[in-house]
Amino acid sequence: MYLPIFLLWVLASWVLIIFWLPDPPPDWVGRIAGLIGGVAGGFLFNMAWPVEHMTGVDAAATVVGAFIGAGTLFSVARMAMGGKMSGR
Repeated sequence: MYLPIFLLWVLASWVLIIFWLPDPPPDWVGRIAGLIGGVAGGFLFNMAWPVEHMTGVDAAATVVGAFIGAGTLFSVARMAMGGKMSGR
């Protein structure tokens, strides 16, 4: 795994958690779980569809896995902590 791809997954997860999944009170446990889920999702997406030489398009495709992983683990962490699924 390359450091730029890892940072891309972290950035994509952070954008999803902060800007797309609203969270009125600060919920750091959910946010950290979302970051971990994003990295795990990007890694698993890369393992499911391996690429010999990663290009920009291939790296962007792994962001789909990061979004899915971040959203899933963020929601599971919020439910485990007794919070609502959405802040709306």
